[in-house]
Amino acid sequence: GIINYAFLLLYMVALIYMGFYFSRQEKGTKDYFLAGHRIPWWAAGLSILGTGLSALTYISYPALVYSTDWFLFPQRIGLIIAPLIIIYFFLPFYRRLNVTTAYEYLEKRFNLPVRLYGSVQFIIFQLIRISIILYLPAVVLSTIAGINIYLCILFMGLISTFYTVLGGIEAVVWSDVLQVIIFLIGIIIALIVIPFHIDNGFKGIIDIGLADYKYRMLYLEWDITAPVLWVLLISSAIGSFLGPSTDQTTIQRYLTTKDEKAAAKGIWLNTIIGIPIGFLFYGMGSALYAYYKTHPVTVSMGMQNDAI
Repeated sequence: GIINYAFLLLYMVALIYMGFYFSRQEKGTKDYFLAGHRIPWWAAGLSILGTGLSALTYISYPALVYSTDWFLFPQRIGLIIAPLIIIYFFLPFYRRLNVTTAYEYLEKRFNLPVRLYGSVQFIIFQLIRISIILYLPAVVLSTIAGINIYLCILFMGLISTFYTVLGGIEAVVWSDVLQVIIFLIGIIIALIVIPFHIDNGFKGIIDIGLADYKYRMLYLEWDITAPVLWVLLISSAIGSFLGPSTDQTTIQRYLTTKDEKAAAKGIWLNTIIGIPIGFLFYGMGSALYAYYKTHPVTVSMGMQNDAI
């Protein structure tokens, strides 16, 4: 419909405008890579959140809950542990080094080949990650709007590259803020709308989920090969710590604030918002399960879980 296409077009125009707008504020590499340390703490925090809150989260988490249950939810506990280590050890370290990227430290500590090795590893990982992040929303646009999936990938890739190259990290941070707001508004609206299509509303969603064991999250077995509770707790503690301590996509964001105190507040904001957001995405999966169970004719044969 025209309303959906109008919103999509408006959003893309806003991203392109951000690229042009912030390009005028760039006076050198410090502005381009660190936004001249002008980013407010709350925007840096939302940008860190937006970095992890990609299409991988928005689409695949509800799809996973839809097809299984809440078994991954204990991973959210790792979000509480990581900030304490990052803020008191890694944040002061990176800020006082006065670096632009995390990999500059590798050259200072070792040599140029080690720095290049770290940078290349990061680029390869991001290329693989980006391919998934572009593919999932393309599945959505193709499912909803009937747009060719390859055109979706190409168009999203070109627009993202355009505003990033033109506006630098400042355009990226503020586009993250915009995306987080849209993500949250979208999922909250969906969670309000879905119960109107199910008998007994929210109670109906809960009853259907309980009847089919869709809310189970504590698997207490001692199987090292399965996503049981102790495996998830260890992996989440390590996984939530690795990104903020070594990943340039996160480190660069808390280098854009004016000082360590502001960066620390941004990291805590990401943590405080990140846990309740988990409830929204997992709840979305349960709501979708209840909806499609009560409206089975709306599911196409052979439809991917991610398309749900």
